[in-house]
Amino acid sequence: MPIGPINLTFATMAARGEKREGLALAAAVGLLDGSYAFTALSAISSERFLPSSSPLLQLIACAFLIGYGASLLIPRSTSVWGSATRPRRRSLLTGAALGIALYLLNPAFAAFWLSVALTLRAKFPAIVAPTRRLCFALGVKAGVDLWFATLSALIRRYPFPGRIVHRMAQGIGFFFIGLGAYRMVKQL
Repeated sequence: MPIGPINLTFATMAARGEKREGLALAAAVGLLDGSYAFTALSAISSERFLPSSSPLLQLIACAFLIGYGASLLIPRSTSVWGSATRPRRRSLLTGAALGIALYLLNPAFAAFWLSVALTLRAKFPAIVAPTRRLCFALGVKAGVDLWFATLSALIRRYPFPGRIVHRMAQGIGFFFIGLGAYRMVKQL
């Protein structure tokens, strides 16, 4: 899994001690990934193809990416990172909503799962059976859950000092702002 907004957000939450919120984000992303995989296989099985992302959705995704990048540049107080104080708490709904927004506003996921579905159908035509589609989607969800469990364990085992995590987040923030601006200009 590449370093992207979802993984960065999860890692930042885990580093801040927002484990429950990170778990909600990971669960939402896992459900969406499995759903996209199932939907793509279903679309391919019925010979219908998913419509391409609308330009408006792509512009919204670019604006969201720029906004998220800018939010990563905001300095965090040291008390959030300190081990002597309790971490700031977000609600579970906020963590899940953030995961959903980051996932749904990225049209690359739909394109990825559609290409996977086309490849699977070409190599294994029996994959389009309803039970096999469901098993594949559940496997995708399990894989995403295992990824986030592994990432969480790595962060717990090898914690970064808060300043390093924030500097990394700021670097990624500049990248997201640049990428969002580039894609937005390209869309216009």
